[in-house]
Amino acid sequence: MIVFKLSPRMSWLSTGVILSVSYKSHQAKISMMKSQSRLSEEYFNDGQIERQADLLVSLIEDVTSLKKEAEQALSALMNLLEQEQHPILNRVVENLIKELRPPPPPDVNKVREVGTILLSYRDTIRNYLSKVRKYVDIVRKLASGLRLLTDELNILKEWQLILENNYPKLFVRAQKIYTKASHLLEKDNILNVEEYVIEISEAISEIQDFLKTCKVRLERDIGSLLKKIEVCERLYRQIRKLVGIEEIQKVNDERMRLERIRETLEEARLKAPLVKVDLAKTEREIDGVLNSYRELFNSFMKDNDFRVYRGLSEWKTIHKESIPLHVVVDKLSRKLGMSYNDILEALYELCKRNVIIVKVKVSDA
Repeated sequence: MIVFKLSPRMSWLSTGVILSVSYKSHQAKISMMKSQSRLSEEYFNDGQIERQADLLVSLIEDVTSLKKEAEQALSALMNLLEQEQHPILNRVVENLIKELRPPPPPDVNKVREVGTILLSYRDTIRNYLSKVRKYVDIVRKLASGLRLLTDELNILKEWQLILENNYPKLFVRAQKIYTKASHLLEKDNILNVEEYVIEISEAISEIQDFLKTCKVRLERDIGSLLKKIEVCERLYRQIRKLVGIEEIQKVNDERMRLERIRETLEEARLKAPLVKVDLAKTEREIDGVLNSYRELFNSFMKDNDFRVYRGLSEWKTIHKESIPLHVVVDKLSRKLGMSYNDILEALYELCKRNVIIVKVKVSDA
């Protein structure tokens, strides 16, 4: 005996269709099929019965499999709802569930048309499964988008504290973006879920692009302040060779102050917006130390010595490979309008005080 059964166990499909076809012989199969399904005679000639039996087996397996997959897909949809527990998801899934009406099962009494009915029913189930999968995909994207948008809004809120003190125009723009994106999370009536998912995605992209702009701006300005600190460091290395015991403590204290500022700036550059910094206030502190160093440095140098030192610094010969002495003297003389003797005397004094290093290598041309 060969038994064909369609026994779906899906409570939400409310079907109890059980199709059993039993036969012991070719004639018994024909009699059974005629009495139960009343199929057209063409199905019982030239081997059609065997083919029809195979078709029924295939269709029953397809229907059972599709129902099981549809149940799993719907279960995945409900699991998303339970995992996320977001009010918007609750409303969206509730509306989607209303649309997910499972196709009614075929009438068992219409056995004569069972082949055609099952073919049609299989296609209907397949379309239904496709729709469920589509909704699962939409809800999954929506859940992911809602999470990401919430996270990005929290980050944007932190950035606003930095922008308010440092970049007023960007702060105003941040407020507008924040308000616009927040309204998406407050929607009560979502008519088109797919369009809503697109809106969420666009809001996320807008926030991320804006935050990149803020980060680039902040890193650029922090970089400028760090360069000022480097200038202070170079002056400090020169000053400590010149000052006496009574002044060295003040110079060292200011350097420690600069080091703390540097650490704060580096941390702010790497960890913004978690670490916040007031750039204008910080720049004033750095400028205060820089001016103090410059005044102290100038007090130990004659006017010509300082002019030559500035000329060398701007020309950046200190960091280049060695060049002939006469080239240095010629360039400084033209640039500063000083005589060769004054320049050579200034170079001598600067070198003597260890402000600069002048190395002489004599060799045949």
